[in-house]
Amino acid sequence: MKVSVKDIVRRVSVQLYDEGNANWSEPELAEWFREGLHALAALRPDLFTRTKTVPLQEGAKQELPDDSLRVTRVVGVRDGGENEPVRALTRFDMRSMSAAHPEWQYKKGKPRQYTTTADQKTYWLYPAPDSGDYYADVEAVVVPEVPDADDWDEEDVDIKLDSRFQRSLVDYILYRALDKDSDHGVNAERAQARYQAFHDSAFDSHYPPPREAQEQMQRQQEQQRNQQGGR
Repeated sequence: MKVSVKDIVRRVSVQLYDEGNANWSEPELAEWFREGLHALAALRPDLFTRTKTVPLQEGAKQELPDDSLRVTRVVGVRDGGENEPVRALTRFDMRSMSAAHPEWQYKKGKPRQYTTTADQKTYWLYPAPDSGDYYADVEAVVVPEVPDADDWDEEDVDIKLDSRFQRSLVDYILYRALDKDSDHGVNAERAQARYQAFHDSAFDSHYPPPREAQEQMQRQQEQQRNQQGGR
């Protein structure tokens, strides 16, 4: 099933008893929809991981396209064009490589290895591709674009996300809407309840996250416990 921007916004408006969007406008809900996608991607990057074939620049340092948040893996390199067979790469450790070969970034040739750093939109190749026609198959976290409400056409916009997670987006948008109106005490409580529901539904028991997402969740829970303990 497709996850529809319009359907989710309508669902939120119904739950807010604001089907005419008098209190919460469609552009406002669309902006919170975008925030919700990025918040969900932070919790579950695996849901947004896509493999893209991208052209390589000359040199060891490579950067992801603007629509990608971070690289998770470089699958391989294609030499001679984007339709050529892909040659798998192995990951190397930059610290070890720099210790053994301090000038490794300047060696040119057909890439055999890659690494990533704290800059999540950047990856490095060894040897560095020269002026040849190279492409890389890169696994990256790509968050779908949500157009402005004025640009929604009659056929709607499909954000290409597993439909089991549309409730997560509904809960996030409701959280932001209620938080905006949190001067009323009951709405503040409802907003926090919706945020907790968003977090819980992101880790759907029928679609468990991979180890990376589980470890991230554990770190976040530990940080929350430490913050609570310091009060």
